[in-house]
Amino acid sequence: MVDVAEHDDGRTTVTARASGLQATFTFEPLEDGYRYRQEGDAGPFETMETTLTRERADSGARLTARSSVSLGLPLPGVTDRLAGWKRRGELKRLLETLAVELR
Repeated sequence: MVDVAEHDDGRTTVTARASGLQATFTFEPLEDGYRYRQEGDAGPFETMETTLTRERADSGARLTARSSVSLGLPLPGVTDRLAGWKRRGELKRLLETLAVELR
């Protein structure tokens, strides 16, 4: 992580760097969770937005993660499907980790 900035309107901006690549993400609270997206054109994606929401369930809560992603490369049907497949794996690991940590 390079920088974290909290804004008066409740948003948080995080700038991160890994493998020589730097990207900025904005996190916004929602009534039932959070939304975050990559800002600008610097980063691994042309666009990326994810929402994490929670709702009450019988004995706890149900967490849902949804994301849209585009790499902005030639052959978007192929490259964006690949990016979506990778993103699904990342979100699955996130939800599995949260389930273990919150028990």
